[in-house]
Amino acid sequence: MASSSSTSEMQASCLAGHDVFLSFRNLETDKIFADHLSKALNINGLRTLFYDSELRAAEDNPLVQAIEMSKIIVVVLSENYASSRWCLDELVEILRSKQQVVPIFYHVHPADVRKQTGEFGTAFRKMKSKRNNRKKAQSWKAALNEVADLRGYVLQDLQSGLELELKRIPEIVKRVKLGISNCVLLHTATTDNPDGRESGTQNLKEVYNKPPYPINTLWTASQADETEAQLNFLGEDGTLFDIKDLHGLLEKASQLKLLQSKFVAVRNLKVMHISNSEIPEVPENLSFPDIEKIILQPNLDLSYIPPSFFKRMPALRVLDMSNASINTLPPSVCQLIRLEKLCLRCCANMRELPHEIGALENLQVLDLSGCTDLAAIPESIHLLQRLSSLVLADCKSLTELPESLCMLKSLQNLNLSGCTNLVEIPESIVYLQRLSSLAIADCISLTRLPESLCVLTSLQNLSIPGCTNLAAILESIEFLNRLTSLIITDCRSLKTLPQSIYMLQFLQNLHLAGCTNLDGIPESIEFLEGLSSLTLTDCKSLKELPQGLWMLRSLRHLNLSGCTKLSEISECIEFLEGLTSLILTDCKNLKELPRGLFMLRSLQILNLSGCTKLSEISECIEFLEGLTSLILTDCKNLKELPRGLFMLRSLQILNLSGWTKLSEISECIEFLEGLTSLILTDCTSLKELPHGLFMLRSLQILNLSGCTKLSEISECIEFLEGLTSLILTDCTSLKELPHGLFMLRSLEILNLSGCTKLVEIPESIEFLERLSSLVLTNCRSLRRLPHGISMLRSLKNLNLSGCTNLAYIPEY
Repeated sequence: MASSSSTSEMQASCLAGHDVFLSFRNLETDKIFADHLSKALNINGLRTLFYDSELRAAEDNPLVQAIEMSKIIVVVLSENYASSRWCLDELVEILRSKQQVVPIFYHVHPADVRKQTGEFGTAFRKMKSKRNNRKKAQSWKAALNEVADLRGYVLQDLQSGLELELKRIPEIVKRVKLGISNCVLLHTATTDNPDGRESGTQNLKEVYNKPPYPINTLWTASQADETEAQLNFLGEDGTLFDIKDLHGLLEKASQLKLLQSKFVAVRNLKVMHISNSEIPEVPENLSFPDIEKIILQPNLDLSYIPPSFFKRMPALRVLDMSNASINTLPPSVCQLIRLEKLCLRCCANMRELPHEIGALENLQVLDLSGCTDLAAIPESIHLLQRLSSLVLADCKSLTELPESLCMLKSLQNLNLSGCTNLVEIPESIVYLQRLSSLAIADCISLTRLPESLCVLTSLQNLSIPGCTNLAAILESIEFLNRLTSLIITDCRSLKTLPQSIYMLQFLQNLHLAGCTNLDGIPESIEFLEGLSSLTLTDCKSLKELPQGLWMLRSLRHLNLSGCTKLSEISECIEFLEGLTSLILTDCKNLKELPRGLFMLRSLQILNLSGCTKLSEISECIEFLEGLTSLILTDCKNLKELPRGLFMLRSLQILNLSGWTKLSEISECIEFLEGLTSLILTDCTSLKELPHGLFMLRSLQILNLSGCTKLSEISECIEFLEGLTSLILTDCTSLKELPHGLFMLRSLEILNLSGCTKLVEIPESIEFLERLSSLVLTNCRSLRRLPHGISMLRSLKNLNLSGCTNLAYIPEY
């Protein structure tokens, strides 16, 4: 470290006291930055101390004393920091002191410090290889790992120059000043001074000093037996991350006789995260007047909370006790009169709620989802007049709702999904006039909906998926005139939709997926002028679509996948001028596409995968000028691509997987200049690739897995400059790789698994500088790996499983 002072001067400085201890490698570039930082700290009234390794040899070495007397320590870690034994020893002492530490990663990345890689790692390995250093190497490594995990500043950009780096110094100084102001000091009250404070201080950093959340402890009193105390959190957001800290805090406070005070207030603590399985009893004289949020992080072992734990938390607004094993709430919860959100998700052992829960007059959100043992909701719930959201999803033991529920005048969201034993919804739901969202998914015991539901004129979202015993939808559904989303998926007993559905003029989303007995859609659907999404997935009884459907000018998404009895689509589809997505997956009886389909100039996604009877695609496909994705997976009757396809200049994704009869691809593919992904998986008749394919400069993903007759790949592959992923899995006829492949500087993933005839990997693989994954699984003819593989600095995954003849692997 840099200084010209003598040992005696150094010790005198330590005794005189200082604020900041500065640790850095004494090289020219590091010292320039450190000098500027030191001057800035001094200008701000912070005394800064640093010294060099010459003092290490002094008999009376003051290093440990200097570190311990510091209020905060700044460590400047550079590429050459680890080349100094003195710096490494100093860092060990710094972290052993448990002081506040602010690391600055100067021209080095924290990951290189943590893992000892890059130039930093090279310097470290040279230092630890020296004979006298081997015993210390482990403690050095642990210190580097620890300091790299601390929150600090990264000044890594070598191009930014010193001037820009110096602009970060005021920010660092501000952080240091904040850290110093948060030091833990105990001021013991006496009657000697007028203000009740003793002039001396005792350093108690061991009480709690996890930056950036320290505690400032202050005692004041007029008489010794009437002491009051404050534990003052002055961290950036006052978060206590682990209940272990609270255990330690209470233990230390007890040792210091803090809790003998009549009143002890934990001030400025806003958020508490509790992760331990045991919560301590909180003394009666300890309060948390400022705490606003408590989160019991997922902990299935937490089964008991002291009854009075929440008693003295008057400002608490959010309480999240999800995933705990408690079977009831402690009574003190009902005293949290400012509580706005109570979350008890997945408290599977929760059997009941206290009747007094109605006292939470400011509660807005009550989430009981996943409380599978909860059998009833207390009648006092009607007192929660500000409750806007009640979530009872997956409360599988709940058989009925309380009548008093209807008195929740502010309720907007009611979620009953997964209440499998709920047999009815009370008619009194009519009084929930502000209700905008009702979810009843998977209520399999529900056979009917209450007629009064139709009077909920504020309802916008009605979700009824998975109600398998629900045979009909309300005939008077037209009164839900604000409804925008109606989801009735997997209602297998549903055969028809009410004719009055056409009155829902604001309806935008209608999802009927999995309604396997639904055999028709009413013609009146044409009046749903605002409908933008219609999903009829797996409506296996649906044989035809109503003519009125083609009048839906606002329709953007039409999903007919799995409609196995649908044999044709009307030519009138051309009137869906705004349609952007058409999904016809597994329409196994569809033999041809209507010409009107190719008039859909706005269409972006066309998915025909699994249309096994489809024998051709019209040349008119060229008119789909906005098409970006064409999925033709497992269209086993299609033998060739129409020439018009190659006019689709906007096409980005082309998936032809499972085309077992496709033997060649036209050279015209080169005109698909926007193509980024070409998937030819299991095209088992494909013997060669067209040269035009290698003109696709935008191509990023090329998947040829399962092309068992493909015996070679052209050297022209080098022209695919943007290719990031090349998948050649199970290309069992492929014997060698083209040298052009190794000119693909952007390639990140190369998968050659199952290429059983591949004998060697060329040395030129070293040029794939961005390659991060190389998979050679079951390449049984491969005998050696090239030396070039050791040059792949970006490689993270190398899989050689099943390479039974592999005899040589170079050192990495």
